[in-house]
Amino acid sequence: MKQIKLGNTDLEVSEICLGADGIGSKLPRELAFQVLDRFREGGGNFIDTANIYVRDFAAGYSLSERILGEYLRSRGKDSLIIATKGAHPNPKTMHTPRISHDELSRDIDESLDSLGLDALDFYWLHRDNPDMPIGEIIELMEGFVREGKIRYYGGSNYSVDRVSEGMRYAAEKGLRGFSAISNMWSPAVQNAGCPLSADDTLVCFDDSQLDVFRTSSVAFVPYNSTAKGWFAKRANRIRNERLDSVFENATNLALLSKLEADAKDAGISVQTALLRHIGKYPVQIVPVTSVSSIEQLDDLLSV
Repeated sequence: MKQIKLGNTDLEVSEICLGADGIGSKLPRELAFQVLDRFREGGGNFIDTANIYVRDFAAGYSLSERILGEYLRSRGKDSLIIATKGAHPNPKTMHTPRISHDELSRDIDESLDSLGLDALDFYWLHRDNPDMPIGEIIELMEGFVREGKIRYYGGSNYSVDRVSEGMRYAAEKGLRGFSAISNMWSPAVQNAGCPLSADDTLVCFDDSQLDVFRTSSVAFVPYNSTAKGWFAKRANRIRNERLDSVFENATNLALLSKLEADAKDAGISVQTALLRHIGKYPVQIVPVTSVSSIEQLDDLLSV
């Protein structure tokens, strides 16, 4: 797997980011170590987690981060690039933002402790606070950069207007600002009135909103970029009523036909053909993709 420079950073990352949301749940510790070893062997080095993933609220830590930290201590970090997230609202009050210096400081320190790191390569704000001026958020994050706790930062689930405002603010102030944005996106067109998630705090981009990245050096690191595996499932004649309600339409079926033809010509899976298709977009897209088995990972590494 080839590596690329991420956005406006000096981070050399693999063209696919391994999502660690399943570490500690569908990927228990032993299997997680095997997946991480294999990912590295295959040229992967970019890993994405969050302090909300598989979180033990009573103990006050993310099991995903803890197991990843154990892996780093056991195998060494070396060239791995670790991204994690904070500022996630309390799940009981999802519309109450958690973006303040004290809340972020606690989240960052907790992640540093769980991961066993002195500084975080990349830090995502997991949600926005639309009532807070974007400049205040950027200045807050710049403070953590100056403290040496994080190297680069970005926003996850930020609207296109907020992304644009952030880019303008950073340019006016001579700051790097957001180095990447991570929202829900895939090449698939979603049917109106059929959201992929019931969580209305998530922000889903469509292709038209990718224009915000065309004239900037900000990277796009989307989640759910393979449409929850819908193309691969349909190619294997597996029907999923929920996913079909979201993605079954003429546009996506036409893309599926193209992907099936590409996969046949190249001797690869439809899932791999989809990831290669994403790599041809005119903006820098580094998709976050999770796996639940070594077999799925090997398919991912064939990109």
